[in-house]
Parts: sequence; structure tokens; C-alpha cells
Amino acid sequence: MRQAILIVLLTLSGSPALAYQPADLMRPGIIHGAAISPSGRYIAVGIGNSVGITDSIAILDTQREASDRLMRRIPLATPKAERIVTHLTWASDGYLLAIMNYADKEPVTGRVAQAALHSIHAEGNGEIKPYDALQRPLHFTEDGRPDSRFLYLTSGPFVSGLLGPRPYEIELATGSVRLLAEPDRLTMGWRVRDGRAVVKFNEGKMGEVANIYASLTEGEDWKLVNSLRYPEDRRNHLELIGEAESPLVEYLRKTPKGGDVDGIHLRDLWSNQLTARVFELPGHDVLSAQIRQRKFVSATYLDDTLRMRFADDELQRHYTAIGKYFGADISIRATLSSTLAGAWLLHVSGPQNPGEYHFYDPARRHIELIGIERPWLEAGKLAPSTPLIVAARDGTQLRAYVTCPAGGGPEKRPLVVMPPAGPWEYAYLHYAPYAQAFAVEGWCTVIPNVRGTYGRGRAFQAMGFGQWNGHAADDVADTVQTLVMNGIADPARVAGYGELLGSTMLMAVEARQPGKLKAIVAYAPVLDGDNLLYGLKTPWGRSLLIYEDWSLWLGLLGKGSTLRKQLFQIRVAMFLIHPTFGVAAPIEDTQALAKQLVKAGLPPKTRYPDFREAASRSDREKVEVLESVVAFLRQHLED
Repeated sequence: MRQAILIVLLTLSGSPALAYQPADLMRPGIIHGAAISPSGRYIAVGIGNSVGITDSIAILDTQREASDRLMRRIPLATPKAERIVTHLTWASDGYLLAIMNYADKEPVTGRVAQAALHSIHAEGNGEIKPYDALQRPLHFTEDGRPDSRFLYLTSGPFVSGLLGPRPYEIELATGSVRLLAEPDRLTMGWRVRDGRAVVKFNEGKMGEVANIYASLTEGEDWKLVNSLRYPEDRRNHLELIGEAESPLVEYLRKTPKGGDVDGIHLRDLWSNQLTARVFELPGHDVLSAQIRQRKFVSATYLDDTLRMRFADDELQRHYTAIGKYFGADISIRATLSSTLAGAWLLHVSGPQNPGEYHFYDPARRHIELIGIERPWLEAGKLAPSTPLIVAARDGTQLRAYVTCPAGGGPEKRPLVVMPPAGPWEYAYLHYAPYAQAFAVEGWCTVIPNVRGTYGRGRAFQAMGFGQWNGHAADDVADTVQTLVMNGIADPARVAGYGELLGSTMLMAVEARQPGKLKAIVAYAPVLDGDNLLYGLKTPWGRSLLIYEDWSLWLGLLGKGSTLRKQLFQIRVAMFLIHPTFGVAAPIEDTQALAKQLVKAGLPPKTRYPDFREAASRSDREKVEVLESVVAFLRQHLED
């Protein structure tokens, strides 16, 4: 096992001599966030323990010698509570920002609110200041602020017609908080420049318009700039990436009219027009982008792994060399400082690597390991994954990813097929605890990218609209058939695990080809499109973006009755899992399917977990769910 800079801070359990169990594979990582300072000199790392509590934050100085990089370790435990860091970033080189939850050791009256913001004097005395009066959600102003003594953010929820978020200035040294402007009852958001709120976004009275107001000079009244109409403006995965140099120009992730992929574009709010295409990659949707000092630096997209493209050729050459160092099956996310100088913070992961943090010194072309997220797992004991090209029955080319036990023999293996949960997902080479748990049993797992999944452009996604019990389900069956024809899978021992629409596809496969699957595990299955869409409507009947997306994705399945009749008639061994809270599909449909299967003489196994418990209990529940899935499939995939 490799040693990392932070390994001295961690108390590790020994690696088991045999294959890993579900508890090992599902156990949360011990690194709770990492962030690089604006100059690129410092890296902060949240260090967790075996039960998910953040013990401390380590501050590393990348300009020191390797043996002396740990500049400070800031303990987080208090006599009455323990902290869990959920977000870590820097306000300046001197001050670190952390959003933390509290885990009480005993009942405490009047303690700091959950998910409160804290500043930490990293270069000074390590003092921790809580800002518990600031309400969630918090949105920080983009880096590259003109004065590092101050932090600008907006705080508080938006409740239509009642209240909106407020813009604040925080003086980091003193902890003083200054309100910059009062919101209207329809104010949804703000932009701040040079210590002033200069742009505000208000919801229109009918909820279908965002009105933009500006006060660009001191003392100027708020003036209406433009109105953005949505849902049209919010469709096609439109996402605000960051501000440009003008507060009324912004970077968007969007598919332009007539285009096929999500790219990065500039939009002028005066005219509500896209004025420049900043980055676009044919055949690949952009997932995110780095904006530094209000300029585009890089875009992230998915191929067989997560990859990045940089605007600057020299930065791209560094990233390409990093990719060669780690290998073709590793995803690499590089975070650069706001000045683009100093060290890079790298997060790398892959099928046999659940996650590591490194820093990279571009001046020396030197990579150094900082910390391992799950140091109890070793690559040699994890199963490898490989890409698979699938030719669907209509000629459409698909990609899938296969995980099989290492060193397998020539015999055909049991196979578990895991379709995507919905169109927002895109399979790629990554660490998958379920696939690793199945490999321990000697089974292979395949995760197909069926038509309709995200990442390959609008045309490919549109091919799957309304096809989750049609062509997309056939894609799942064709993926299985490809592995059977390649001599990898035993056609008599094939089962499926699916979540949401993944469950729908598996049940549709069995409905269209009875006997194709020996067993199905359905996690929160979508069994009635009407019921799901009804639950996504607002109390006022307005169409939210998520409702519109689901309507497109479900297509005719949104009519419900035909789908429900088809799926309720399948006769296969089933394990129905449905959390009691937090999923879009209604639990009543799963319970109705369970009753139908009982009437048909094939009673299913059921489980209704509650993940609202404390973090440790919720983590244990997730392990128990995986253990129960393995036990259920073992009954049906044994010789």
C-alpha cells in the first residue's frame, strides 16, 4: 500500500486477507474534501475517521520540502460536538472556508445551525469562526476578488413571493458581516462587484420570467435590463457556469439552437443572446468548466473516463502528460488556483482506484500523493473493468463497461446487468461498489449506455425519449446478448439490478423476452409515469424543470396505464427496494406491484429503508441493502 503525505494522520484498519466484503466497499472515504488556495501554494484536506466524523483539517505547504509539507493540523472536535465537513474552499491564502454539519455528543441547546459556514485562519492562529446566522443555501462569489480581505456571498433560500437571498460582505480578519442590499420579495439572486450589489434577478409574477435589474454605478437606481423567459430558457440542461468580466455577461453550459451537444457559451444579458462559443466538443456534452478570474480555463467531459480540455495549449500539454502517467482507465480532475500559478490539485479515480488526491508541480513536472480516500482497499484486490462496443439490433452503436473477477478462467460466468437510472446518467470506467461486490461472488457486471443517456449529445438522447420499455430496453438485452456471444456470460444465469428507470428497463426486458432474466432487483422502480409526474408538479400546477425533463424522458410512458399493465404482468423472482423518503418514484406503486406478485403466487422479497437517520446509521443501512442484494442474487445465480 502506497504511503501518502497525510498517512501519519490516519488510523487505518488492516486490509483483509481475502476478498472485500460489502462493508469494506461501501465504507465512506476518510478524506472530507480538498481545496487549493488562490495562489496555488496551500492545499487543505479534511481528514475523517472510520465513522464519518471529520477529525481535522490539514494544511499543506507545497513549497516546503516533501518531508515538511504539513504546515498545520487544525482539530475540529469540540467538547460537546463533532464536525462533519461537507464543503471546503478558500477565501484567500490566509483564510479557509468550511461548511460543516454537527454531530452532537449529547443534547445541546442553542448550538450552531446545521451546515453552517466557518472561516479558518489558516496562515495565522488557526482560529475557527462560525457564521451560524447566515442561512442556507450559500453561494460564494467567483474567485479573483480585488480585495482578499473580504468574502462576498449570498445567503438564504428563495421562496416565491415571500423572501429571497441576501448579499453579504464578510471581513475575514474580524468576522464582521455587512448586508449589501435588501431583496424584493421576488429576488432570486445577486451579483456583486467591488463591494456593491450591482445586478439582481427577480422572478416574474407568474413565475415564468426572470427580470434582470442593474445598478452599475454608485447611487444609480435599479433599472430593468431584460427579461429571461423560461422554461424555454432553462431547458436543454442550461446551467450558469460563472460570471464573465462584465456583470451582465455570463458563461453558460448549453446546447444552442440547432446544436447537438452542451458546450460553453457566453451570453449577453442586455440582449439575451449567445455572443460567443467558448468551447464545444463534437459527440461529447460538456459537464462542467473552470472559470478563473472570470476567464474560461478548462472544460470537463466524459469519454471512457472523465477528461478535461484546457484553453491554453501549455496547460493542455501538462494535463496530457498527467494522463499518460496515471493510465488510460483513470479519470483525472485537475483544479487550478485562481492565478493559474503554483501547484495543481488532482483527484484521480478508476475501477480499481476508489479515489486519491495528488498535487502536481508544473514547474518541476512532479506528481506527489497527498491522500487516499479508502486506504483499506488495494487495487490488486479489486476487479478490473473494460469498455465494450455493442451493436444494437437496429445498427446503433452503444458503449458498455464490463467488470469481471480478476484472473478469471475460460468458463462463462453469471452476469448482472445494471442499466442507468435515467437519462441524466452516463456510464464510464469508475469505481462501482456493487460491481466489485458482485465480482467477489465470481459474477461479471455490465453497465450499458443505452440510447437516451446523457453525454453523447441531443440526437442520441432523443433516441431514448419514451423508449424505456422499448428500444432502450432492447439495448439492455442486446448488451447481454453481446456478452453471451463473446463467451463471457452464461445465458442461463443472468440477473439485473436497476434503479428508477433502470428498473423499468429490466422489467421491460423480461416482459418482451420472458425467461431472459433469472431475477430482478428493482430499486425505486418507475412503474407509472402519471404517478411520478403528478408528484413532481408544484402545488400551484407550474411546470418545474425537473417535471419537463421527466416528461420528455418518459414520453408515452407518462400516460402510465399501458406501462403499468405491461410491467405488472411479468413473472420473475423480484427483490423490491424502495426508500421511504427522497426518491421521485412513489412508494405506493412499488407496494402495489408487491401485492400483484403475491396474488400471482410469486411473492417478492421487499425492503423499505429509511436513510433519514444519523450518518453512521444511514451508512450501515446502505451496507445492509447491498448485503441483502448479494444474498438474493446468490440464490438465483448459483449453479
